[in-house]
Amino acid sequence: MLLSVLQVLFVGYFGATTHQPRLLAVAFLSMGFGTLIMAAAHFTSPPYNPGSSSESTLCDFNSMFL
Repeated sequence: MLLSVLQVLFVGYFGATTHQPRLLAVAFLSMGFGTLIMAAAHFTSPPYNPGSSSESTLCDFNSMFL
C-alpha cells in the first residue's frame, strides 16, 4: 500500500515531463514485483497440516470448563 502511494506521487510529478508509457510500465512492474514478494511465503512455506502435532499451542475449549 505504501509503495502504491509513493508511486502515485512519483508518476504524478514526473508524468508530465518524462515518457509516460515507460514510466507507467516501470511503476506497474515494480508493483507486480512487490506482489510476487508478498506471495512468496505461500510457495516457500510448508503446507499447513492441522492436527499433525499431538500438543497444540491453542487453548483447549473442553479443558476450560472441567
